[in-house]
Amino acid sequence: MKADMSKFIGISEFTQNRKIWRMLFAELAGTFLLVIIGIGSCTSGADWSPSVPQIAFTFGLTVATLAQTIGHISGCHINPAVTVGFLIVGEMTLLKAIFYIIVQCVGAMAGSAVLSLAIPDTLGGNGLGVSNFSSLSAGQAVSIEAFITAILVLVVKSVSDS
Repeated sequence: MKADMSKFIGISEFTQNRKIWRMLFAELAGTFLLVIIGIGSCTSGADWSPSVPQIAFTFGLTVATLAQTIGHISGCHINPAVTVGFLIVGEMTLLKAIFYIIVQCVGAMAGSAVLSLAIPDTLGGNGLGVSNFSSLSAGQAVSIEAFITAILVLVVKSVSDS
């Protein structure tokens, strides 16, 4: 029982696996790039605004590129929901999942901060991809987000399954 708990927590991954720091850096950098490129594709100016297919293509191409560049290093989760999904099915230890989520959040915040500093206020006038659906209640919005996130985790898990 004690060995099972120790394996679930995953302390040995941090004490015996030198590659863990490389994995964490890959997740941080990947999430940073996803946010800065993806959200950057939502910027619009006075005479131009990106279309939904353009934004979707940018996100898709970014994720595909990241999967090829960091997938072999860290698994390219680049999303805490994906990390939690891997934890739930037992393919990730608790400690590793916690650290993945921390570096993913740091990478996302850093990407947002850099993007916020890099673009003038006039280019972010469309809310940078933030949708305002005032006709939805909070419960409806959370339900939709949970459903879409579940699909994301299902797709990532099924693509990565051997």
